[in-house]
Amino acid sequence: MNAEIQAVNTVEAKNRFNELVAETRKTKQPIVVQKRGEPVAVILDYESYQQTTAAKPGKDSKRLLADLMNFHHAMKKKYEKGTGDSAEILRQIRSERSER
Repeated sequence: MNAEIQAVNTVEAKNRFNELVAETRKTKQPIVVQKRGEPVAVILDYESYQQTTAAKPGKDSKRLLADLMNFHHAMKKKYEKGTGDSAEILRQIRSERSER
């Protein structure tokens, strides 16, 4: 793997796009696209893209748990004494949503 990342300007990227895609697919090295010397995009092979954007284990479950805990705290505030009947709480929530 080459440590130096290749950079091309937007005009060169447009004119050589197919060639650059083939190159990055072959070498697995990203190619930085620059506009006026500033990086604006990256050409990346799909396998590397998938590895880069793959959901981290537990990321979604942590967000879901946080949402559930927020909902739990909201319900505790709304029903301080509790109702003892979760089905009734769900009916009330659905009723309030349909009124909105």
